Amino acid sequence: MFGRKIIAELAEIDENLIRSQFTPAQEASAIFRRKAICEELHPETKRGENWKSDQVAKLAKLVTRVTILAMCGRFTQNLSCPA
Repeated sequence: MFGRKIIAELAEIDENLIRSQFTPAQEASAIFRRKAICEELHPETKRGENWKSDQVAKLAKLVTRVTILAMCGRFTQNLSCPA
């Protein structure tokens, strides 16, 4: 079980991201630290550690392709692929 200190740090980062006016560099640093804490708490979510990461990437590519085809009018109303 992780200590309260790391969970408190994560909560503080989240609160600061919501309430504070960071410079872009400060915001990037906070997000980087937040990601490191989350990966420490949940190592299975690291990129490449979980097959789901690859599945999400494939799904994102598919959604992008469907969106582009829909914008070009190449999808019919029922979302079936054009012949």
